[in-house]
Amino acid sequence: MPSEEGGNEGRDSSRSSLPARRPSSVHDTLTVGLELGTLDTLHPGIAKILIDRMDKQLTHTQGMERRGQLFAFVVAMTGLIVAAILGLAGINAHEAGVAAAGGGLAAIDIVALAVVFIRGRGSLD
Repeated sequence: MPSEEGGNEGRDSSRSSLPARRPSSVHDTLTVGLELGTLDTLHPGIAKILIDRMDKQLTHTQGMERRGQLFAFVVAMTGLIVAAILGLAGINAHEAGVAAAGGGLAAIDIVALAVVFIRGRGSLD
């Protein structure tokens, strides 16, 4: 009769054959390689399937990062162009408020870019 706890008396669900984290050293990388070899003996061809899937995921991730960089570039350049237009329009019309708005927008855009380049992606990793 199964127990009240779900009937997993003989299984240790906290253990996994592959580590849940990325390899951080040569030893970890070799361990993952040995475990893939062990899996391949249990299920021939599984190591190639897993490596192919990881390769596809890497290609997808790199494509998404490139697309994100392009989007960030377009947003930053749009902000700087709008700031330049406001600044020049304010100078030509002798409107100090419009020129100041353009300068403020340019300053905010440049500071935001500097923060991203200095800090990196932060918690996104």
